[in-house]
Amino acid sequence: MQKTKKIRKFRGLSAHMLILPATAIIVFLYATLVFRSTRIDHVKKQLFENSEAYITATQTYDDFRRNVTKMTDQAGLFFAAEGDLQYAEAFCDRAEQFSVLASEAEDLSAQTGAPAPWEELVELEARAMKLFALGSGVELTGAKYQRIMSATLSDEEIGMTAAQQRETAAKLLHGEECYALRGRVMDSVDERHRETLAKTTERFEELSKMLNCYTSGQGVFTTALCAFLIFVLGFLYIMLLLPLMRATQRVQNGEEIDIRHGVLELKSFSEHYDRMIEKKTILEDDLRQSAHLDALTGLPNRLAEKQYISLIRRKKSNLPTAVFSFDVNNLKPTNDTQGHVVGDMLLQKAAQCILKCFGDEMGQNCFRIGGDEFVAILQDVTEAELRERVKEFERRQREADISVAVGYAYSDEIHPVDVAELFQRADRNMYQMKSEMKRRMATDSIAAADPTANDLPEERS
Repeated sequence: MQKTKKIRKFRGLSAHMLILPATAIIVFLYATLVFRSTRIDHVKKQLFENSEAYITATQTYDDFRRNVTKMTDQAGLFFAAEGDLQYAEAFCDRAEQFSVLASEAEDLSAQTGAPAPWEELVELEARAMKLFALGSGVELTGAKYQRIMSATLSDEEIGMTAAQQRETAAKLLHGEECYALRGRVMDSVDERHRETLAKTTERFEELSKMLNCYTSGQGVFTTALCAFLIFVLGFLYIMLLLPLMRATQRVQNGEEIDIRHGVLELKSFSEHYDRMIEKKTILEDDLRQSAHLDALTGLPNRLAEKQYISLIRRKKSNLPTAVFSFDVNNLKPTNDTQGHVVGDMLLQKAAQCILKCFGDEMGQNCFRIGGDEFVAILQDVTEAELRERVKEFERRQREADISVAVGYAYSDEIHPVDVAELFQRADRNMYQMKSEMKRRMATDSIAAADPTANDLPEERS
């Protein structure tokens, strides 16, 4: 039996060693991308809210400016229309809108407890309208005129004549103080608008920088993730998938895998698989050899003889051929009287004598075909050589103290040899000799020792 090779110890990169770090890196890169994507969405939302806040504030400031002008216009129309109440009502509505707009834009509200410029303007114009209404005899009753009626008049203004009250009211509405207040209100709104624009712009720039940072970083991490995935996939293709494809092809062809380039697990698998195939091949060879060899004598058996004859037939050999048939004498009495161990030794001695006298270089032409029956097939021999071999065989029998009946058939005709026919003839000759040996032994034991009694019967074709 052949010996299998020892399993080699491989060095290299294990798939296990690669997958865990690669998975950790991919998870880290992916988590970073998700986090940065979330931050980008959040910054974009803040940018939108910042822009929306600026637009809302600008609209509020614009409404505030328009409201100042329209409120003053309503007060002027009230004077021009000699106290028409619809203008008084419109004035009160505009004054109320100041409060709403101021609450929407907190920076327009009063600071440090002092009234805001727009509150002073409303108070001044309401006072002028109340004084004009008092001088014109117009009654302002009801909640809708509450803003005008809540204005405070001095005792001096109350004690004036109607004409003086109207004149004073006109001076209040069109005087320098009122124009100065309107200017202060506009300046205040413009200043707040500029401050809001500056804050919004600053915030926009800050958010834009953050967005650019996250966006550029997102590109870097995305590129890193894609590059790493390409590297991992390429590595797996070269070190895992490609060797597996080649190994599969080799397995289909019945060849050894022999993976030398690949991950450690594949190399180890290749080595174990090749070792298994080697063991299988050795086992098949042993089984094949056992199927063709006789376990006791070591000679080829009947199956090997049939294959040997088939090979001769396929070759259609024209060489001179001889077939010998052997039968070991006294096997059954030996088994019965001395035991099967001695009987087995008798068969082994006979097999050795046959092999030494008639075997070829490989010992593949001598066969044990039955219990005490042997066959030898010789090619490319002459009849003289056969006689010499027979004499050598008789000499070895005497040395080994055994008796073997032998008969042979020879053919030197130039045509394909019929080995089966030669075997039948050799078998007949062997049994003829065996019968003659028994007859001689029965009639005269001394005559059995006579050399002339060992002449072999022979038949020629």
